[in-house]
Formats: sequence, structure tokens, C-alpha cells
Amino acid sequence: MQAEAGVKKKRQPWLPMPEVPWRIRDVVMVLAVTILVPIVLAIAWFGLKHLPLPTPLLNGINNKQLVEAIIDLATLATEFCLLFWLVKKYHATRQTLGLNGFSWWRFALFVVGGLLILTTSVILIFSLVVWLVPSFNADQAQNNALTYGNSGVGLWLSFAAAVVVAPIVEELYFRGLILPVLMRRFGTFFGIFLTSLVFALLHFQPNVVIYTFILAIILAIIRLRLKSVIPSMLLHAFNNLIAFSIIAGWLH
Repeated sequence: MQAEAGVKKKRQPWLPMPEVPWRIRDVVMVLAVTILVPIVLAIAWFGLKHLPLPTPLLNGINNKQLVEAIIDLATLATEFCLLFWLVKKYHATRQTLGLNGFSWWRFALFVVGGLLILTTSVILIFSLVVWLVPSFNADQAQNNALTYGNSGVGLWLSFAAAVVVAPIVEELYFRGLILPVLMRRFGTFFGIFLTSLVFALLHFQPNVVIYTFILAIILAIIRLRLKSVIPSMLLHAFNNLIAFSIIAGWLH
């Protein structure tokens, strides 16, 4: 009998940690730039509003929807560029980012379970927050849901940004790039917690922050359990599709 026959096979963790080449300093730099970009743009917008500029330019600056669209696009573009930079820097493959195949039937089970947990958690937590803070508006509509307009081309640009582009870029950025490093540095629990917290806080609006935080935890678990970021992209896109349809008036 071989010596290793009696050795028990090492049990795999329930949430396996993805291996990535980038380090915590890369993540800190990436997060700092991502947070600074909308802040700098907002400060610049505030400053331009008080300058004696030509009327057409002032009209554009005072167009809140246009400004929000620019900030939104700049943030997404920043995330994409930083992601691309790290991939090139470390010569990472698509597998490194979590763009792997996965089991569709397991994905279906996780989606059903995830949506049930999400709905139950949101109801309970929102009820608790409203009880503790009666002034909290749990039903406040998301401010930037129709960033590019609520009809015509603007509506479809908003749809593309919210339902297609954002889920792909944000999942690669948060669950593909940032999550593995924070798990390696702080452990599985705090890695998921911190990644989800940063992701939620970047949505700014209080009720959206709470909802997005819970969603982000579920997305992280699905990404880790299925060893692929594609399932979290799909669930993220489905969630955004439902939310967008309600806000746009497609669902009542």
C-alpha cells in the first residue's frame, strides 16, 4: 500500500479563494483613483458654475442630467481603464479575472436562492432601518437610473449603460479584480464584506446603498462558489433589468 493512501484529501473551502497576481497596493491605488474621479469632477462642476462663462456653456453646466451622465461615464471608463492596466501589467489571462465556464444548473439554483435571500433581507433590514430612523425613505427612486434620458435614444443609452455595460465592468472590477486580493489580505469574510461595502457606498443614495450591499454579498458568494465571474454578471444584469424596467415605467 502506498504511504499516501491513508492520507485524507484536503477539504476544499466552501468559498475558494481565486488566485490573482496583483497585490493589495494595486487595489488601494485602483480604489483611490476610482473614488477620486467623481469627486474631482463634482468639484470641477461646482467651480465652473460660478465662473463667468458663455451662456451656452453655462446652460450645459447647469444641466444636471448631462453632468450626471458625464460623471457616470467617467467612473465606468476609469474602472475599465484601471482593469485593463492591471491585466496588461501582470499579463493576466481571462481565467485570472474569473471568465471561466460554469455549471448552468448550479447557477439556476444559486439565482433562485440568491433572489429569495435578497428579497427577504431587504424587507427585514429596511423595516428595521425605518423603525430606527422614521425619516428614512426606503422607496426613494434611484437618482441616476435614467441618466441619459427617459425617452428615445437617451432611454436606450440608459438601458445599455445600466443593464449591459455596468454589470460587465463592475463585476470584472469588484468581483474579478478587488475581491480576491481583499480575501487574501483580510480573510474570506472581511474580504467579501469590504468589497461589498465599497461597491455599495459608490452608489451614494442611502436606500440604494443598503440594497446594493446585500446584493453585492450574494454576487460575491455566487462568483466564488461557481468559480466564475460570468454568473455574477448575469445576475447583476438581471437585477438591473428589473430595477430599470420599474423606474422607466415598463413594469407597474
